[in-house]
Amino acid sequence: MKKISVLTGFLFIVITLFALPIFTEADAATRYVAPSSMGGNNANPGTEESPWRTIVYAVSNSNSGDIIKLMDDADNSTKDYSETDWVFVNKQLTIERYDDDATKPWVYTQVHSKHVFYIAADYVTIIGLKITGATGVSQAGIYVGSKNYCTFNDNDITNNYYGIYLNSSNNCNMTDNNVSYNNSTSGTGDSEGILLSSSSDNTLNGNTINYNRKTGIDVNGTSAYPSTNNTLNNNTVNHNGSFGITLGTYTSNNTLGNNTANSNTYDGIYITVSSSNNHNIINNTTSYNGRYGIGISSGNNNTVSGNTSESNTKHGIYLNSTSGNDIIDNICRSNHEYGIYLGWGSNTIRGNLIENNTSYGIYITSSGTPDLGGVDSGNEGRNTIRNNDAGIYQLYNNTANTIYAYRNYWVYTEFDDIDNHIYDNDESGSTMGSVLFSPWLENDQSLPVELTSFTALYSAGCVILKWITESEVDIDHFNLYRSIDKEINYNKIATIQGQGNTPTRHNYVWLDTRIQPNTTYWYKLSDVDIYGLEVFYKTVSITLEKTLPLEFYLSQNYPNPFNPVTSISYQLLAASDVELSIYNTLGQKVCTLVKKKQSAGSYNVKFDSQDLPSGIYIYKIQAGEFVDFKKMVLMK
Repeated sequence: MKKISVLTGFLFIVITLFALPIFTEADAATRYVAPSSMGGNNANPGTEESPWRTIVYAVSNSNSGDIIKLMDDADNSTKDYSETDWVFVNKQLTIERYDDDATKPWVYTQVHSKHVFYIAADYVTIIGLKITGATGVSQAGIYVGSKNYCTFNDNDITNNYYGIYLNSSNNCNMTDNNVSYNNSTSGTGDSEGILLSSSSDNTLNGNTINYNRKTGIDVNGTSAYPSTNNTLNNNTVNHNGSFGITLGTYTSNNTLGNNTANSNTYDGIYITVSSSNNHNIINNTTSYNGRYGIGISSGNNNTVSGNTSESNTKHGIYLNSTSGNDIIDNICRSNHEYGIYLGWGSNTIRGNLIENNTSYGIYITSSGTPDLGGVDSGNEGRNTIRNNDAGIYQLYNNTANTIYAYRNYWVYTEFDDIDNHIYDNDESGSTMGSVLFSPWLENDQSLPVELTSFTALYSAGCVILKWITESEVDIDHFNLYRSIDKEINYNKIATIQGQGNTPTRHNYVWLDTRIQPNTTYWYKLSDVDIYGLEVFYKTVSITLEKTLPLEFYLSQNYPNPFNPVTSISYQLLAASDVELSIYNTLGQKVCTLVKKKQSAGSYNVKFDSQDLPSGIYIYKIQAGEFVDFKKMVLMK
């Protein structure tokens, strides 16, 4: 009886093991799909020599973890894969072009009222395709419905209602896609490039999002499911029919860095409502837009720093019905109305270069009470406001409020000269409030050019480079160089506009997102003056010693089944309080392997089960808000 019992237990474990959804790299198969002109036929076995015909069939007949490669027929380039239904991806798959050197195959839906790709599983990857045809209302080239950790890279997504639509989907990565000319006129015709709806912790990096019918990138949420902590870096968002980038209802803590949002019909970047707060808008270029470079209407407590906003039809930066925003070290130049428009609200304006705008440099209206500089040392305005309004009024106070604008640089040095270029209560017939200011003293203007700090630190997948200048004389721009060798082979990675001539302190920030783990990077900073003379400053370095994860992830233990020791690996995107525990099938905690705060990186933990009986166990990780668990089999 004991032998039967042992055998029965063994069979139970083996049968259960095969029933578990455990997929390793060795289990994954590569499937092939080709147009009929290349021998594609769904009666084939799906091999490279005998490929299937349609992607829908390939997805249906593949297993989770498989790779589906799409061959391309150059002679049938517009509709290599003309699918009669959406491609419903309900398992973990990678769908990609045949190889990196092959032409991107066209994937086209004949049913325009459906998405081209409907993603209904986590960890789906789509690489190197041309995706088109979903022109029906709210249909998308790629639609992700409440799924996570998907990757979409190097795709051309055109002629859909939405290019990419993430709905309640998190931790997805979209890199180097061309999402342009999505111009459907179905319904209200609100066709957009990329829509993130109630979606958080997603990354958009290096995408080109041009000439879409309405907004290039639209981020919004609901009170129950806000969109938070998305990172939009290095994207080109130009010539869209409405806005370049919008941060709409119930959005917070999103970061926009080093994007170019030019020549859009309305604004380059627009924060639209009071429930859109605490965003970081850093080092973007927003120029030649039909209204504002950067507009904030009702959103609060945002940081707008280091942006260049030039030659917009109306204003460089627009704030109205909004408070608590920090507008720091931006360039607002040559806009066709105001450099900065300040409507109702209390906001901090520091260290900006505001010059050569057609009308006033700064225009204050609608009971606005901005802080343009305090009287105390360390609370200076540090704004450079010059050559606006054809040299007449640099600041216009159209409110009854008293405005504090101490220690800004107005070009002029005498009190009366500055006052003559500020419109306030002492103008003839004016009923406006006064503007309180103090001129720079002579010794303020003779400060030497001085770089007081240059630092590099790693955070959330990028190296943040910061430097501070106490003053600048004839500075046109700064150059950043990078190498993996301290002495040689430096390549220029960025050019950042300088402040010209200013005695004020300025803070600069630039994000390097093109980094690899286990690498030491060396950075050099230089300034280039208006005569072309380049001067180099000190070099800084940073060593990325660990593998830098792109996401939180819990791996399948190895080996599995095991006796008695197995390894459990996991990745942390950010520093977190981590607990990793083992449970039996009754839900009872067997032991805790990890319970402490850990920094971002990759970890491996050994589990020794020598005191436990054979059976199925569950291991669970919680790292901040990230929770995941997997099964493993102990077989003694």
